[in-house]
Amino acid sequence: MAARDVVEDIRNKLKCGICLAVLRDARVLTCGHTFCFSCIEQDYSASHLTMGKCPVCRQSYFVPQRNVRNLPKNFTVNDVLETLQPAGTGRLCAMCQNGDGAYICLKCKLYMCRYCSRRTTNNCSHQLLPFEDLNSKPFLREIIQRSKSKQTCPSHSDEDASYFCQTCKRVLCDVCRLRDHLHHNTQELQEAVRNLRAKDIPSLLEKKKLKFDQTKNSLTLQASSYASPPVELQEKILRYESYRAECSDLHEDMCHLFQFGSDKTILELFHDREKSINEILSIPTHSYFKRVFEKFKHIVRTFWGIVTSFVPPSIIHFFSA
Repeated sequence: MAARDVVEDIRNKLKCGICLAVLRDARVLTCGHTFCFSCIEQDYSASHLTMGKCPVCRQSYFVPQRNVRNLPKNFTVNDVLETLQPAGTGRLCAMCQNGDGAYICLKCKLYMCRYCSRRTTNNCSHQLLPFEDLNSKPFLREIIQRSKSKQTCPSHSDEDASYFCQTCKRVLCDVCRLRDHLHHNTQELQEAVRNLRAKDIPSLLEKKKLKFDQTKNSLTLQASSYASPPVELQEKILRYESYRAECSDLHEDMCHLFQFGSDKTILELFHDREKSINEILSIPTHSYFKRVFEKFKHIVRTFWGIVTSFVPPSIIHFFSA
């Protein structure tokens, strides 16, 4: 068995019988069973009894001075875990101040351990996401990380970011505004965000995505009428698939940004994406059909020219009247 597998096997055997996660600050009961401090504290407090009952074997145990902190630590388990555990994530659970922050609340930007995340399942004020899932959502991770920091001025860390300069596309403090941006187009931070939300970028992108779908479906339908579709038509279909995928990614990014970002983060990251958004919104989705229609009109004119060269003028006049 590889060394990594051995370590993982040991860690699996050192899990709490309550939260089923790897033990944190292990406390041992008189029956020999070991639990996380926060888990056994919660279990004991909920019982309202002088003597506690082991959650596994139901054997009674004594809590000195009715304070779970006085339960003995399982030093052997704690030492083994400290040896096996990598240097920690640096994410401490905001609820119990003990467990590792395996989840993050997208709304309040706080970390939670697995046990506390179960306790708050019915709490609609939290929107939890496993922290590992952020690895597949780099833009969402950036939103969360930026929004956790204070809304301070990029140039003066001791000053609040209170304004947004539309001219320079950056957030400012009072000092920056008066010193370097006095004659620029500046707005209060919250007003700038309100104006940005009023643009309803996600809605525009969603409409654009539908147009891409309609155009691609029309092109695909036209291609199906050919035994072997022209290369140009196949390229158009692939191009619209690419546009739609890019539009979907931008739509998801903007929804996350407006839903979970702080005012400062919304303004900074929106303008990072602004060029891509404008490019997508400016793509003439139906330009291909416009060219087809122009070609059709040209054919009609040509056909009419041929007809008029053979038909007597009196009959032409009759049909034109």
